[in-house]
Amino acid sequence: MVSEEKLRQYKEDALRDEYDEERQAHCIHENAYVQEFRATVFKIVKNYETDERTSKKFDLEAEHYCPDCGKTKWVNFDLEEEMYYRLADRWISVTGESKEILEG
Repeated sequence: MVSEEKLRQYKEDALRDEYDEERQAHCIHENAYVQEFRATVFKIVKNYETDERTSKKFDLEAEHYCPDCGKTKWVNFDLEEEMYYRLADRWISVTGESKEILEG
């Protein structure tokens, strides 16, 4: 059985999540930018002659972030096909602005 305090906490969390979703849905993400990049390596190969380790498969991702509403979205990209450049105080993707990424 769940305690009254735990039930109250669940309700508060649900209301907070609902408020955040509503705020993010109405935000125009005008100040959105690429906040962070990450790479995930799936396979590492070791060359026993040189003792070097190299990755054979990896994913690159960029996190688009809106400071106005807190919405984030991780998007995969390929260095050979997609690049980012800095414009004023934000990063712009050659495949689309962060604002468009978060709205889609």
